Amino acid sequence: DKAYEIQLENLVELKVLHKHHIPVTREQFLEATKEMSLRKRDYTKKDEPLDYQKELMKSLAIPWNPKVAKEMSEAFTREKNQLIEKDAIMPHALETLDYLHDQGYVLGIVTDASSSISKKWVEQIGRKNYFKTIIVSHEVKSKKSDLVPFKKALEELQLKPEECLMVGDTLGDMMAAKIGMKTCLFDRYKREIGTEIKPNYIISKLIKIKKIID
Repeated sequence: DKAYEIQLENLVELKVLHKHHIPVTREQFLEATKEMSLRKRDYTKKDEPLDYQKELMKSLAIPWNPKVAKEMSEAFTREKNQLIEKDAIMPHALETLDYLHDQGYVLGIVTDASSSISKKWVEQIGRKNYFKTIIVSHEVKSKKSDLVPFKKALEELQLKPEECLMVGDTLGDMMAAKIGMKTCLFDRYKREIGTEIKPNYIISKLIKIKKIID
C-alpha cells in the first residue's frame, strides 16, 4: 500500500509525458492505468520491452513514440527500485522472515510480479539467501491461480504440498489448496470470503505467522 501511495504521489510516467508536452491529465492517466490493471494477462506470451508503455499510450490515445516510451519505462523502473528504500516494506515482514529462516524453514516465493522487480526487491532487503526458489508467473507462462507456479516451486524445493504453508494476500493465492497446500490469507481489509475458497488460517498481521507455525 505504501509503495502504491508513493507511485500515485510521484506519477513519474505522467511527468515524462508532460516533459514532452503531451497533454494528459492526472485523472486520465490514473483511469488508464486502472483500466489496464483489470485486463486479463496472457501468461503464455513473453513480456517484450515497452509492451506496457505501448498499451498505456494506446489507452491514452497518444501516438506511438518509442523514445518517449523508453523514457517512461526507465523512469518507472527507477521509481520501483527506489520504493524499498522509502519504508515501503510491510510491518513485521523482515522480523517474520528472520524468524522463519532462523527456525530452519524452507522458504520460497511465488509471484505474479515481474521478474526484475521481485528479484531486485529481495536483494534490496538483504534476504535473498533466505529463499531457495523464486518462481515468477511470466517465466513459467502461467499465473498463480492456474497452479503451475506452485507446482514448479514444489518441484524445485523437493517438497510435498502437505508439507507447505502458502501465505498470500489475495483469494487467488488460496487456490494453492487445490494441490494440497495449507493456506493462510493475509487479510488487512476483512474482505468477504466466498464458500469456494476457505483458507486454513486468516491473519491481519504478518507476525501472526509465528503463532501458526508454533
